[in-house]
Amino acid sequence: MGPVCLASSGWSSKEFQIDGVWDGRSHDAVLRQFRAGIGAGRSTAAESAFAALGALAPVLTEVIIDQVQAIRDTVETNSEAWTVTLDLAAKEVTFLNAASGEIRELPVKPEGGEQSAGAFTLELMGIPAVETAQGRVTIDSVMALLYLQQAHAGRRPFAAVNSQDLAVTIEVVFGLLDDKAVKLKAQASAAGRRATRATSQLAKANEQRLSYGLPTAADLDAQAAVHAKAADEASAQVRRFNSELEQHRAVLACRETEAERARTGMICRSPSAERTASMSRATVSVFRYPNRAPPPRAQAVPSRRLLRTRLAAAVRSAGNLLTDKSIGNGQLSGGLRPVPCGCTATMSNRSRRRAGNQCSRACRSSR
Repeated sequence: MGPVCLASSGWSSKEFQIDGVWDGRSHDAVLRQFRAGIGAGRSTAAESAFAALGALAPVLTEVIIDQVQAIRDTVETNSEAWTVTLDLAAKEVTFLNAASGEIRELPVKPEGGEQSAGAFTLELMGIPAVETAQGRVTIDSVMALLYLQQAHAGRRPFAAVNSQDLAVTIEVVFGLLDDKAVKLKAQASAAGRRATRATSQLAKANEQRLSYGLPTAADLDAQAAVHAKAADEASAQVRRFNSELEQHRAVLACRETEAERARTGMICRSPSAERTASMSRATVSVFRYPNRAPPPRAQAVPSRRLLRTRLAAAVRSAGNLLTDKSIGNGQLSGGLRPVPCGCTATMSNRSRRRAGNQCSRACRSSR
């Protein structure tokens, strides 16, 4: 007897694309069971069905490889139907949700950590793709529980699947293993392996550095600590200099304010205040230099009116000194003689030379 598909109730149809034309058979029924003798072709259909779902274990015949471009299955889950198409040339599987129109294109053999078509099939079946240190659950290990391949029947138990993978698959499928705990353990194991690998790489790098005469990590850390300490000291010194600079700036601003106030007071000072300041400076000079005479004060220049008044007073006082006898004899006492104008005012030659013509004007004013 041929193989029996125990999970055939999930398939609605099976098709092959040959020369661009799709052809196949519908499996829509309440209960589906396939039985056939050797050579009837039922095993070819079962193998190709699991191959379309992303399994790697099925071996496709030469007829399928040479003549078929794609294999398409229509599978049903509890709530929705999916059309699964395997492109044999591209080795990609396209999942199309018949209800929502969602499309997923996944490779049979993933690269770079992407999800595989078999892992997505397990997700549709509700079986978690668990990976542990002992083994992992794949579409091939699940297929060994659901489908007995004819090539392995009677010779290899469970299609020669790895015994560890099969043990983990049985535990997961029958609910004997918590997938969350398994994921956490797997992540912990992976992290431990990465840490061990990083430690080994670091040890090799240190050995190479020593062989090349380069400083070790400890030497670099010590140098970094020295540089950090120097940087901290320089920063502290800069802060101290800035503080002193602020103090000097404050003192300078205060002195500039006092100088401006002093300049304003000098501009507004009155003449009397100037004289007072001059006297104060003279007093300070006397006390500062007791053996020296104070600096001479500037003499005020008399006005013309003051000179005339003083000259008239001098002429009057000189007239009082004349006598009638000396005037009658034409001589003045004390060697004085009359001025050319013939007035009674007497002046010495020196006084007359100093006065000039002021006496004549004075005499004329008195006449």
